[in-house]
Amino acid sequence: MNVGSLAQVAYQELLARLLDGRLKAGDLIDRKAIAGELGMSVSPVVEALGHLANEGMVEILPRRATRVRSVTPEVFREQIIYRTALESQAARLYCGQPVRDAYEELRAKCDRIEECAYGPELWEAEADFHLALARLSGAEMLVDALRRLLLFSHFATSHLIIPDDTHRHKHHTLLEALCTDDPEAAAAAVRHHMMVKREAVLRRGAVKEDTVL
Repeated sequence: MNVGSLAQVAYQELLARLLDGRLKAGDLIDRKAIAGELGMSVSPVVEALGHLANEGMVEILPRRATRVRSVTPEVFREQIIYRTALESQAARLYCGQPVRDAYEELRAKCDRIEECAYGPELWEAEADFHLALARLSGAEMLVDALRRLLLFSHFATSHLIIPDDTHRHKHHTLLEALCTDDPEAAAAAVRHHMMVKREAVLRRGAVKEDTVL
């Protein structure tokens, strides 16, 4: 297996640990230990950590140390703003007939969101729905940017927010709103979906007790 393939293996393993909480905010990542566990040299692990740093989940420190990023309410709010901008623009492109043509598939994804237990399974179902919508725009660079942002959103949510899954029931409402042929109305529906719930969570101060602020 070449270094690129090994780096992908290391990336997937580190990503899983970041998303399920085995690697917590502020933890130092021992590159040699990870390489030993995965049966590879340090180089692919370093490459994987570089990708994770670009995605905002780890920080590269002096002397080649790496630390899991601490997620503050401010960081969480910033990713909401960025994600809202991407998804609102995508909605302007795909609203109307493309949504109506894919309606049954999208509704099934909304149903899955409501069926999932709170946690990684739910976040993955939500990401699946939002990416399916974005793909209808035909803008591949936008879809790729959103995919990376959804990974960071998953990471931030798992490290910051106290369990609160009432927002899951709003996806059917969003889907109905996106059937409109009015691009500005579709963008407004996405902004409402993204901002209202998450800003309310942050205003309540719903952060875990061990969150680094």
